[in-house]
Amino acid sequence: MNTQVNDQVLENLPANVRQAIEQAVEMTKLEMWRNLRIKTPVDHGRAANSWQMQVVNPLEHMIYNTASYIKYLIEGTGEYGPTGRPIMPKTAGALKFLWKGKTFIFKGDLTEKWQKASFIKWAKEEGMEPVLSWPKGIKPHDFIDKSKQETEARIPEFVQTAIDRVMGS
Repeated sequence: MNTQVNDQVLENLPANVRQAIEQAVEMTKLEMWRNLRIKTPVDHGRAANSWQMQVVNPLEHMIYNTASYIKYLIEGTGEYGPTGRPIMPKTAGALKFLWKGKTFIFKGDLTEKWQKASFIKWAKEEGMEPVLSWPKGIKPHDFIDKSKQETEARIPEFVQTAIDRVMGS
C-alpha cells in the first residue's frame, strides 16, 4: 500500500486538515500491523510476533518482519516455491530433522524393494520415522495481500473517524 502526498501541499493546508490526515495514516498503519499479525501462519508464533513498525515521518510508516524465514512463508519452498524443485540434500544421502518431538529421515531416491526395506529397518532401529520421498516443501501464503485488502477496505472509515475527532464531532 503506497499512497503519496506531497509535503509541500500538506504544509499549505490548515493544521486541522493535516492533523486529520496524520491520524488516518496512523489508524491505517495500526490496522495493517494488526492484520499482518493475525493472518501470518503460526507454528510457534515467531513470525506473527516479529512484525515491527517504524515511523519514517508522520505520513510515512514502514512495517517489516524480522523473522529469518518470513521469505519462505511468503514465497513457499521446494516444489511450491520459486525453484519448483523438491527439497533434497546437497551432499548427504538423506535429509534428517526433528519435528513435533520425532526425528524424521527422508530418502527419496530408493528404487529397489530391498533398498526401501533396508532403509526402513535401519531408520526404525535408530528411532527415526522413515519417509520414502523427498519433502515437497511448504505452499506460499497470501497473508500480506489479504491483510492489505482488509486494511484498504477500512481507510474511508479511518478518514471519517479522523475528521470527526479533529472537528470535535
